[in-house]
Amino acid sequence: TVIRSNWFHDTIARGVLVKSEDFLIEGNRIENVGYCGVLIASDIYFWEGPFSHRGTIRGNRISNACMMTDGALWWNGFHAAVSIWTAGEGHRFLQQGQWNSAMVLESNEVLDSCAAAFFVANTSNVLIKGNRMARSFARPFHERADAELRENAFVIDLVACQEVTVKGNRVEGMAGNGKGVLGIKSTAGFAADVAAEKR
Repeated sequence: TVIRSNWFHDTIARGVLVKSEDFLIEGNRIENVGYCGVLIASDIYFWEGPFSHRGTIRGNRISNACMMTDGALWWNGFHAAVSIWTAGEGHRFLQQGQWNSAMVLESNEVLDSCAAAFFVANTSNVLIKGNRMARSFARPFHERADAELRENAFVIDLVACQEVTVKGNRVEGMAGNGKGVLGIKSTAGFAADVAAEKR
């Protein structure tokens, strides 16, 4: 699957939703979306689509993701400009186990996301490299924002992953809702050159 050089914009839903193996999402412009700019999601409670393996998300420009301004949409911790996870019962990401693998997030620009830039869960062998993330958590949290989002408000958020490398990324500015640059929970084999610079 190749998704390249498109302009996805002005929707209350997602920019790109992929449930696939061997995919490349490259050189797209994604802006003004209600949910994630790019969502890679698999499910183990009603088996909608396969687990995702060998995926690359590279050279995209994502701005104003996770806007959800009308309050009708969920404000959950697994929403981010780019989000990779596996859903269990209740459509929540699983707190343990890896069902996705071999994901590369490289040389993307993520601007003015209303939530995290990258959320990755339930995934092994992850490379997050050379991305620029500016002004994450650009808007105040909606009154319906759940505790999970408020407590895990990191620009790069990793949960229940294995073998993750984060290097050469740049973080420029973060709104008051953000708690930090990097959140790590239940993740083994982690290596960071947190050249993610907050300024």
